[in-house]
Amino acid sequence: MIKRKIDRYLADFFDTHKKALMLTGARQIGKTYSIRRFGHEHFERFVEINFIENPGLVKVFSKAKNCQDILLRLSTVTSQDLIKGNTLVFFDEVQECPEIVTAIKFLVEEGELSLYFKW
Repeated sequence: MIKRKIDRYLADFFDTHKKALMLTGARQIGKTYSIRRFGHEHFERFVEINFIENPGLVKVFSKAKNCQDILLRLSTVTSQDLIKGNTLVFFDEVQECPEIVTAIKFLVEEGELSLYFKW
């Protein structure tokens, strides 16, 4: 397995911040792969929402109003239980649903879930 700088960065970020992290960068360099691996290795639950693979989810999340509304919408689109402190939610391809970036701040303020999202 190849070790990447991003792997250490993800672990350090989560250990110190426990908030949302937005990753940007060139295409096809392993951002999604690293987040998936990190999520499965460090969390009991890992939920991935990909707005390109599932374009219908753009409508689902674009109208979210607050933390509870986002959590309700998340619970309807995943079969996994959302466990506070043990769930990593990964929103991928957020450029397709820019409203989710604003909505994520509600989840961060409540401290409900660990979040990573990639632009």
